Amino acid sequence: MNERGAALGIFRSLGALARGFGPLFASSLFWCFGPGVAYIVGAIFLLLPLEALRRSILGAVMIPPNPPSDDDDDDDSNNDVQSSPKKDQ
Repeated sequence: MNERGAALGIFRSLGALARGFGPLFASSLFWCFGPGVAYIVGAIFLLLPLEALRRSILGAVMIPPNPPSDDDDDDDSNNDVQSSPKKDQ
């Protein structure tokens, strides 16, 4: 089976379900709890895909730190102590 076709079919099916059940859900919230609750829940549902997009973009951009190289001859045990430059008098 073609993976791209399967993914396209799944997303189209989920979109159709959302277009069908979304208005029913939102109108039920509106009539049962008022417009404030309906708009707040709608805003939260709009933020969920935005957060998923942000995480996917940041996950693709983040670069893992460089592993330490084996050719360093310096002693790394004193890295936390900083020496101040000496002034010539």
